[in-house]
Amino acid sequence: MASVISTSTVSAAPGATFSPTFARANTRIKVTVTVTNGYATDNIDNVVIKFTSQFSQPIGYHENIVLAAENMENAVPYLKYAGENLKLAEENKKSAGPDIKAAGDNLSLITQGDWLAENVTAGAGTADENAYVNVSLAASNLKLAGEAIAKSVENLEYIYEKLKAAGDYLVLASGYENAENIENINASAAENVWSAGDNIRSAAENLRQGDLENAGLKLMVAGDNLKGAGDNFSDPELKAYFQAAGEILKTAGQKLVDAGNYLDDAAYALQLAEDYLTSSGNYLENHWFLETAGANLQIAASHIENAGKVLSVNMPAAGDNLKCAADNLENVAKELGVDLGMDDISAAATDLGQAADNLINNGMVDITTAGDELISAANNLSSGAAKMKATANELQPTTWDIDTTGADYVEFDAIGDNVITPGASETFVFLITTPDINTENTYTVSVLVSKEETVYTSYEIVGTFTMTVDGEEPTLTITVTQTGVPDNNLVGNKLNNGVAKITVVASEKLQDIGQAIIENSEGTQENLLPPINLSTTDGITFTATFSVGEWDDNSCRVRITSAKDLAGNESTDMVQSFTVDTRAPIIDDGLMGIVSGARENVVQPGTGKVFRYVDNVTTKSVIVTVRDNAPGASDENTRVVSVIVNNVAMTRDPMVENRWTKTITLSEGYNAIVEVKAYDKTGNVATDNVENIFIDTKAPTIEFVSIAGKTWTDGVYINDNTPQLKLVIKDPGYPDTGLGIPRDNLKVWLDNDDNYLNDTPYWELENMAAWDYGLAGVFENLIDNALPENTYYVVVWASDNLWHAGENGTVASRKFIVDVTKPQAPTSVVGSVSTGTTPADAKPTSTSSITITGEAESKATIKVYTTTDGGVTWTEYTEGRTTAGSTWTTSVKLTGFAGKVLGIAVTATDLAGNESAKYEVGYLIYTPAPPSNLAGSLAAGATAALAKATAVSTLNLTGTATPNHTIKVYTTTDAGVTWTEYTAGKTTASATGAWTTSVQLSGFAGKTVGIAVTATDEGGNESTKTIYGYLIYDANAPSVEITSPASGTTTDQATIQITGRVTKDAWESYSNITLTLQVGTGAVEVPIGSDGTFVYSVALAEGLNTIVARATDGVNVGTPVSITVTRTVTPWST
Repeated sequence: MASVISTSTVSAAPGATFSPTFARANTRIKVTVTVTNGYATDNIDNVVIKFTSQFSQPIGYHENIVLAAENMENAVPYLKYAGENLKLAEENKKSAGPDIKAAGDNLSLITQGDWLAENVTAGAGTADENAYVNVSLAASNLKLAGEAIAKSVENLEYIYEKLKAAGDYLVLASGYENAENIENINASAAENVWSAGDNIRSAAENLRQGDLENAGLKLMVAGDNLKGAGDNFSDPELKAYFQAAGEILKTAGQKLVDAGNYLDDAAYALQLAEDYLTSSGNYLENHWFLETAGANLQIAASHIENAGKVLSVNMPAAGDNLKCAADNLENVAKELGVDLGMDDISAAATDLGQAADNLINNGMVDITTAGDELISAANNLSSGAAKMKATANELQPTTWDIDTTGADYVEFDAIGDNVITPGASETFVFLITTPDINTENTYTVSVLVSKEETVYTSYEIVGTFTMTVDGEEPTLTITVTQTGVPDNNLVGNKLNNGVAKITVVASEKLQDIGQAIIENSEGTQENLLPPINLSTTDGITFTATFSVGEWDDNSCRVRITSAKDLAGNESTDMVQSFTVDTRAPIIDDGLMGIVSGARENVVQPGTGKVFRYVDNVTTKSVIVTVRDNAPGASDENTRVVSVIVNNVAMTRDPMVENRWTKTITLSEGYNAIVEVKAYDKTGNVATDNVENIFIDTKAPTIEFVSIAGKTWTDGVYINDNTPQLKLVIKDPGYPDTGLGIPRDNLKVWLDNDDNYLNDTPYWELENMAAWDYGLAGVFENLIDNALPENTYYVVVWASDNLWHAGENGTVASRKFIVDVTKPQAPTSVVGSVSTGTTPADAKPTSTSSITITGEAESKATIKVYTTTDGGVTWTEYTEGRTTAGSTWTTSVKLTGFAGKVLGIAVTATDLAGNESAKYEVGYLIYTPAPPSNLAGSLAAGATAALAKATAVSTLNLTGTATPNHTIKVYTTTDAGVTWTEYTAGKTTASATGAWTTSVQLSGFAGKTVGIAVTATDEGGNESTKTIYGYLIYDANAPSVEITSPASGTTTDQATIQITGRVTKDAWESYSNITLTLQVGTGAVEVPIGSDGTFVYSVALAEGLNTIVARATDGVNVGTPVSITVTRTVTPWST
């Protein structure tokens, strides 16, 4: 390019395109520029791409890059083959483990007797018992070594120790080296045992270095040795055990040899891979900008070769070499840049390093994983080589020269006639290294062209472009949360089923994010879970969930393995610490305070139940001190967020943040458990409890029920000097809410005063039945020693041993007075009704009660007795019982004794129940008084024969009787032979004795009815009848019918015959009917025939005659009937 460049912007014609517009910083990228010649006639033979600054090392097409990529690809199959053989080696190695253990199992079957009988060890006749012990120890160590070899991840140092120990113990067991009297031992057997032990020791050393083949060979020889020893034993069992152990050990040795052969194959493959990788490095080294990459690739190849040389004999050393190769390969990747396969080759370097890590540490060798990583490294290297080759082949054009000597531009010159003709286009693809920055910057790129001429004197800008270079690695904000946990970065395994959430927010949009690794944050940073994939919907926020395990790591971290932005900048191993709290809080001061002072381990009498704690208070103040199980954490106390006691929330003490308080009320009776639960933020719960508490809040109760059959009031008098007493002494609620009263805690004394402690009690009383500890609580005693008349006290002391407030047990007393002397009979007895002194002299009375007065002993009970059998038997009239002051009054209703000869007597009974002799009041006969002063609204006859007839249907009666007696009405229709109660007439005499009633006579029409009344007292005793009289009720008058002549008849006769009929009541007789005929003013009675007809002639006056007929039955007059008859008279002729 000319030293002076004149530039102008082309406004028409030529144009250009440019890519990429976004790139990663400090890496080699592929740039594509297309120039189109818009000139009408001029060709373009020079193109310049000018960068503003900091871009460097442009590279055009170079065959060496393609050849380097192809050689790198050629190395890939050998690396894969090496990895596959490593895995095959591990499979064979692992399969040897069970065989080695089985060999140990066979040796462990040897008994002490078998061994001593063979006299294997030096000192025949005094066989060394320790030899048998050494064989057993050798067997045990051989089994442990076999178990370790069978594992996928083995500890070569541990395997070495156990195999070497097995060999050492076999050598010791043989005693061969120390035999002083060789001819006295089984020398052949001993020598073989010794050789087996020595060869096992050698195998242990080989395995320590990972030399599987030689270790296997030594074990095969050791197997032959054991078989040889078996051949020289005479005991069949001993022979069989050694031969079996030897055969199995040979099999194990062969498997290790096979494993070693696979290691040899892997080693050879690594050496072959070295050849191709070295060639690839040589090609790169011959490019001026890629020589560092080539040199590093050659060094990496050399380390891979060295790893192959020592892999089968010294596995850790092979791992060291692979580790160095990985470091150099990482440098190769950085030197090549992103578009020459950097990312894939870098991944291959990481895989190679991880393969090395699994071989280096003797304590954690994992050959299978090393093989897998080597295969992965090969695959990534293959992808990197393919990327390199593809990019190298894209670099163009080859028909233009590229000048890369400029500081800030790339210049292409057309070779020969390969110019860009008008209307044509040319694409330029080259590599360039972006600026080394750690921020995101924008740069201007200009594309300039020059027309074909001899000397380039001027350039025209055909395109100006902006390129953003991103050198800033993405940052991540990582948060671990869990539903139900209030704080970020704090999780546990109790809430939300132990599922926690990882949220990653990137500082910019990412094209890729690695996996999340959950690991402890201390020591080895061991992974706690398999890697976790994150998901996103926008490329910025990523989430994943994981299950928190039973981790006892108070501090863990989540590590995001990588994050790559759109430019390809990658951040690795970004971490966020979080706390895993799976430990329950610690309750320092728990619940013992609520049972402080309680009785312990109390047996309930009667039931035999044992209560851990017994108390008499239900209200308890619970105070607990709780902290989270996070020693040293500043928030140890506040991590506890909830404490409950018996499912009721406690309150945090505002002054002491780890103290919680609550007042609770326990149930009376049995409380199975009082439990405190403390919850921390992650849902871990600690519990503390006090079990088996019995609360009895009530003191025993004492009830004095009865004595000598009497209700026991204080100071009660009794007339029994050997009384039976009954008390009820309960522990309320026993056995559910009362603890019960042990028999030893119940004392019942009989005393002659109320102070049983003054050394003067009579005696202690015993219960007649078994004591039930206060359930029913019945205490009964029969005092069988006759007590003199006096005042006595029964004193009771009862305790349930709970010492309720203010009591030392429960004490109660009650007195009784013994009095067996009868009182004097009542005196000055007077009755309100005259009585006779004997039944024969009984006085009649219609008074319904008798009032009796008299005198008796003060407070004596006056009882009234009656007799109806002349004093043979007397029955107490209880309604008459009363109490005397000095005088007394009582009464006896006589209605219950109507018609009987009744004797009445009284007695006096003192407070003790002693009853005096009877005082007889006298004898009487009671009958109720009949009604009197009867008056009626209708006249009646004194006898049926004198019955009065009436047409009135209602008879009203009045009279007097004993007040409040019931008045009944009776009727008779047979002249008093039978009387029937007329219930409708029943009434009651007033307080003055007056009464009124009525009788409806319509039901007795035509009958001679007698009317009588009685009085009935309250006892149902009915007086004799008082007869009012007899009546006949006639409600209907007779009727008359004139049948002849017809009314209006005319006759010339002086008389006319009248005929007709009379109608009456059926019960009436025609003899009682009076029929009259009236003509004018004259009337005549007319006889009536027995059939009711009549015939009678009457005189007629000249002219019109009115004839009237009427009938009467003496009570009722019938309606008259009439006809007219006209008499005509013919004058006499003259």
